[in-house]
Amino acid sequence: QFEMSFGADGELPPLTMRAGSVTLEVGGKIDRVDGYIRGDCLYVKVVDYKTGTKRFKLSDVLYGLNMQMFLYLLMLEKGAASTLLELAAQKIGTHASELAVGGALYVPAKDPYVPAVQGEDAEKIDEKLDKARQRIGLVSSESDILDALEHARQGKYRFLPVSLSKSGGLSALSSVASAEQFGRLLRRVE
Repeated sequence: QFEMSFGADGELPPLTMRAGSVTLEVGGKIDRVDGYIRGDCLYVKVVDYKTGTKRFKLSDVLYGLNMQMFLYLLMLEKGAASTLLELAAQKIGTHASELAVGGALYVPAKDPYVPAVQGEDAEKIDEKLDKARQRIGLVSSESDILDALEHARQGKYRFLPVSLSKSGGLSALSSVASAEQFGRLLRRVE
């Protein structure tokens, strides 16, 4: 689903947050929401297209910065779960009864330029392009969810912020979270 809006003029209700006597309603527009159904669960990934460069640091989110994507996930979880489940049933043709996080990614909106020297091997240039096109954010650590997001080729993910170790497991450099970790992160954002 492209451009899913929430808030006063949106197709979905705003995210309402309360702290003591203060109530805050958050609105916005998600560039894209993707879904994957496994069993009885709809896994959602939110995507934000960026024309410039974007850095993602989990520590920023923990300190209350760079929370856009996680506010979107929270809004989907709290205010739009039933709408998304219905939409998924219509578009995918399979019914699910619960919602879970598959990921939150920033995606380059334009093709990057990479420096190359005359005579440089085309394979090296392709590697540079793949690196420049890599998504930034956080994705599920579950292998079948990762495979639904992108099929690894020759033991490598081209676009996800994930790398595999020599043994085939996720490397420490991977930007992944378990369902429990995503849940704790969303409760922190809330």
